[in-house]
Amino acid sequence: MFSFFKKKRQQEAQRASSAMELLDRVNRLRSVQLSFFQSLLNLTDEVSDRIVDQYEQFGTFNTLEVHAFCASIVATAVVGSDLPEDETPTIVDIYLGLWVDSVAQHGNGVNGPGLKDQMRRLWAEYCPLIIRAANELSPQIMHDPDSVAVRLVRNVDRLAGVDRDEGQQSVAAVNFKVAATEAIRIVGGLASTSADV
Repeated sequence: MFSFFKKKRQQEAQRASSAMELLDRVNRLRSVQLSFFQSLLNLTDEVSDRIVDQYEQFGTFNTLEVHAFCASIVATAVVGSDLPEDETPTIVDIYLGLWVDSVAQHGNGVNGPGLKDQMRRLWAEYCPLIIRAANELSPQIMHDPDSVAVRLVRNVDRLAGVDRDEGQQSVAAVNFKVAATEAIRIVGGLASTSADV
């Protein structure tokens, strides 16, 4: 006999299995606990508040691309922290998986596994640029239209489907740099707190 509840039970069983796998992966880490990942997701919201503000003036833009950039900033901050290098790839992978799961739950028609693969590739491209932009000085960014931070803005703008003038690019670039340096500082604090636990 057909049951409307069979598919729902299968989905619940899949979620429970995924949760157990996640806990197992987190428990194998020596440097952080599950609460660290919740803190990373909260930090992503804070970074998004700062970065999305740079796009709201355009009205319509690809929000997923902008939020993916924000998640890339947080993942890069993990790499820039004092967490053990042998655990950093796993921590980033878990974080990106949680971020994708959150997006898939809230986004209509978002393919979670496909998005995770895209996100890994996107982050791999953004990571070195974010680190370099975070190390640039704000006056340098304001006066150099070819600074790394400005090039980063142009790239995110292109993916988000917006076009801004050079002056707006420089202002956005400084905000990107500030968001990145602040995220690196906060994740560094989270990492040292996790190490003390």
